[in-house]
Amino acid sequence: MGSQSSIHRRDLVGLLRASVGEEKASALIFDAAIKLGFGTFDYSEAQAVAILAEIAREPGLVGIAAGLAKTRVPRLMKQSES
Repeated sequence: MGSQSSIHRRDLVGLLRASVGEEKASALIFDAAIKLGFGTFDYSEAQAVAILAEIAREPGLVGIAAGLAKTRVPRLMKQSES
């Protein structure tokens, strides 16, 4: 698949779920994606990183969790390619 791979929103939610809960993670991903002009379900690696970077601007635990989650995006991409 190569560069055609994408990351589904549920996978990004999974990166934040343990820290902020399912509903909050889903809302954060959705809101950031809309704010950045992306769709609401599937994202390229660059879009996924941008979404998490946007969320990482939030103060406190949310921002820290999103910042750490950004580092896991390349691994998600590799998993989606296999």
